[in-house]
Amino acid sequence: MRPGIPYLPVGLLVCILAAFGMARLSVQAEQQETDAVQRLFEDGQRLESEDDLEAALQQYALVVERFPESPLAPQALLRLAQQYWRAGDVDSSLQATERLRDTYANTPSSAGALVLEGDIQLVRAQGLSDLEAAQAKFNRVPFLFNPDQYPALDWRSQALVQSGNISLLLGRLDDAGTAFVTAIEDEEFFTGTPQAQLGLATVFLNRGHWVPASEILQRVVDTTHSADGLVEDDSRQVARQWLSLIHRTILLPSLGQTPWAKVRRLSVSGVSLRDPIGIAARADGWLIVAQDDGPLVAVVDPEGSLLGAARQDRLRGALWDSTNNAYAVTERAVFEPISRASHTFATPSGRPGQQDSLADLSAGARNIFGSWFLLDTDLERVVMFEPNGTYHSTLMERTERPRDLVADSQGRIFVLHEFDAGVVRFNAEGVREARVVTGGDWERPIAVAVDPLGHIYVLDRSEKIIDVFKSTGESLVTIGPELSNGVELDDPRDIAVDDSGRLYIADRGLDTILILE
Repeated sequence: MRPGIPYLPVGLLVCILAAFGMARLSVQAEQQETDAVQRLFEDGQRLESEDDLEAALQQYALVVERFPESPLAPQALLRLAQQYWRAGDVDSSLQATERLRDTYANTPSSAGALVLEGDIQLVRAQGLSDLEAAQAKFNRVPFLFNPDQYPALDWRSQALVQSGNISLLLGRLDDAGTAFVTAIEDEEFFTGTPQAQLGLATVFLNRGHWVPASEILQRVVDTTHSADGLVEDDSRQVARQWLSLIHRTILLPSLGQTPWAKVRRLSVSGVSLRDPIGIAARADGWLIVAQDDGPLVAVVDPEGSLLGAARQDRLRGALWDSTNNAYAVTERAVFEPISRASHTFATPSGRPGQQDSLADLSAGARNIFGSWFLLDTDLERVVMFEPNGTYHSTLMERTERPRDLVADSQGRIFVLHEFDAGVVRFNAEGVREARVVTGGDWERPIAVAVDPLGHIYVLDRSEKIIDVFKSTGESLVTIGPELSNGVELDDPRDIAVDDSGRLYIADRGLDTILILE
C-alpha cells in the first residue's frame, strides 16, 4: 500500500463505484424526464396557438397523467381547464379546476383555477346573487395567495379587477374602489392594470368627481405598452371615449358652451338611407339603422362601411345587447340581421295551457344576464322574459303608458312613460328602483337613451327636441328643434348615444341619421 493513500477493500470500492454510477444514471433519468415534460408542454402551447384544441388537450393530459410530480403538471392542468372552457365543456373544465385546487393547492396555478371558476360563474350568471357567488371566488384569491408568500401573482391582480367590476355592477362603489386601488397600488403592473384604472375612474365618475377621473383616464391613454410589452388592446380606446364623453357632457356645459357643436349626416357606403325610424349605437360607434324604406335593417361601422343588411317587414327599432349582438325589433319578433335568427315571445293568456303571442312590439332591450325586456304597444306594457324567451313578469302596465326603453352598461332598464312624463329605472332583475326623471314638459315623448355617465336623453317627437338630464334628474341641456349648424329637425323618430357622447338622431323627415358631436 502506497503511503498517504487509504486502503479500501475491493468490495467497498465496488459499492461506491456502483452507487456513483446509479446516481449518475438517476440524474440523467431526471433530466430526460424534465426534457420530456418540457417538450410535451411546449407542444401543447404550440398546438394551442395553432387552434388545434384537441391535440393540445392531449399533450397537456400527458403531462398531468405521466408526470404528476413535475412543476409543469399544475400549469398543464390549468391549461386543460381553460381549453375545456374554451371548447364549451363546462363540466370537464370545473372537474379540472377542482382537481387542481385539491392536488396542487399551494401553487400559483391553483389561484388561476379560482379565477377561472369565477369567470365561468360570471358568464353563466342569471341574477345578482350569481354575481355575488362569482365575486366570492375572486375574493378568495387575495385571501389565500397573499403578497408576502406570492409577491408577484397576476392571478391575484386579475381577481381584484374582476371583483371590482362586479362591485360596480352591484352598485357597491366603496368595495369597487378598494379592489381597484389595491390592484393598482399594491400589485405589479400587469395586463389588467389599465382595466383597474378604468374601473377606478368609473368609481370617481359615479361619485361625481370628474377631475380625478379624467386624470386617471389620461394616464391610461398615455400608457403605450402593457406589462408584456404589447400595445394594450382596447383600454386606451375606452379611456379616450370616456374623456370625450366627459368633455361633451360635463366640461362644456360647465363653461356655458354648447355640448354638441358639430352636426353631420351619416353616409353609408352602398346604401341610400331613406325613412329611418330606428337607431342603436354600440359603445365604440357601430350602428344599427332600421328604416321603413325597403324595409331594411343595416349594421354600419364608425367609418360608414356596411357590415350587413337584411330586409325585414314591419320594422320598429334596433338594439345592441351587452355582448355586442345586433338586433332589430319588428312588430311580432326580434330579428338578428347578421345571423337572420328570429325570436318570438308569448305571455300567459289566462286560459289553461295557452299563451298569447306579442304582436305589436315597438322597443326592446337585454340586460347583462341575457333577459329580454320588450315594450308591447298593443297592451301598453313592458314585459320581461328569461334568456330562453320564457315569460318572467310584467314591469309596467297600460296605466303608465310606456313609450320606450333602454338598458345601460350595468343592465339596468330605463323606461320612458307618458303618464306623468318621466323615466323609471329598474334594476337588472326587473325590480323597480326609482324615478330618475320626473315631470318632463313633453307633448309626445317617443325615445330614450342613456350614456355611461348616467345622463338621460329624451326625444319629444312633437316638439322636435331632445332633453338631456343629469343622472340626478336635473336638466342639463335641450337640443333642437334647430341644431347648431342651422339644420332643423323635421320628423325625429329615435335617438342613441355612444360612449364618446356622440348623439345620433334618426329623422324620417330628413331621410337621414344626424350625428351630433
